[in-house]
Parts: sequence; structure tokens; C-alpha cells
Amino acid sequence: MKKQYDLDSSGLSITLEIDTAIITPEIASQMNGFWSSAKDCLDASDGDIYQAIARQAAGNLLACMINGRTEAGSILELSKEDGFQPCADGGMKIVSYDIPGLSFDDFDVEEIPVK
Repeated sequence: MKKQYDLDSSGLSITLEIDTAIITPEIASQMNGFWSSAKDCLDASDGDIYQAIARQAAGNLLACMINGRTEAGSILELSKEDGFQPCADGGMKIVSYDIPGLSFDDFDVEEIPVK
């Protein structure tokens, strides 16, 4: 069985698919449990362990893609990090994402006095 989650934050969004045959509930619990924020993340996910690991992975995956990696490259990079090894075996994939482009007129600028 596969589960999909849409995650959105400040104009950035990502849809992740998790294969529950590869990332079993036990493995997902181990993945989430690796992080010091595990309990808070699981609480924010209403006890859904798969949603919790999607939350844990989303920021890292978006950062990889902002830095020019492909979807598959981002998953591979994530799987090299402690706590996310099961992602490399097809357990998680990026279905879609949206990273808005930024140009010079998208920024508010304020000069800061140098001390």
C-alpha cells in the first residue's frame, strides 16, 4: 500500500509518496524516533507515523531541490542522512513539488548600519 502526503509551508510545497510495504510501521517508528522532536512531530501528525516521517523529510528534500538536485537525487541525498536510510530503497518518492522562483523585485531590502 502507498500513502501520499501534501506538505506546504510559506509557498513551498511537496507531495511525498511512502510505500508502506518497504517502510513498515516499525521502520517508520524507528525513522521518526531517531529525531529529538519525534514525539512532537507524531503529535502534530495526529499519531500518523507516516505523516510524521513525511514532515521530518520535507524540509530536507525541498532544500536539496532548491540547491539543484532532481527528485531522485534529493531522495538519494536524504537517504545518506542518519535516520532516513530506508528512503533509498523505493520507500519514499517525490510525486510533485513547487518552489517559487525569486527575482530581485521579490525582496524587501533595508540597509543596516555598520557598527
